Amino acid sequence: MREALLLDVPHRQVVLTIPKTLRIFFKYRRRLLGELSRAAVKTLTIYLEALAGEPLVPGIIVVVQTFGDRINFHPHLHLLVTEGGMDRAGIFHR
Repeated sequence: MREALLLDVPHRQVVLTIPKTLRIFFKYRRRLLGELSRAAVKTLTIYLEALAGEPLVPGIIVVVQTFGDRINFHPHLHLLVTEGGMDRAGIFHR
C-alpha cells in the first residue's frame, strides 16, 4: 500500500471514539458508521484548511473498527492522515 497509494509525506494516526451512550444507535444502524467516517474526513479537512489558511485536500484513509479488546461492541475510527494537504496547483503543504 505504501508504494502504490500513500504519498511520501509525513502521516499521523488519529483515533476517534463514540461515547458509550451513543453506541447503541450504531449497533443497530450500521450505515451510521459510514456517515461518521464522512463527518470525520470533513472535520479533519476543515481543520487542516484552517491551519493552512487555504483550501487543501489531505490524504485520509479511514478504517472502522467495531469491537474492543474484550470483544465488546466498541465502534471507533482509525484514520491515517497526511500532515498537510495538496493545494489547487498540486503542491503539498505541510
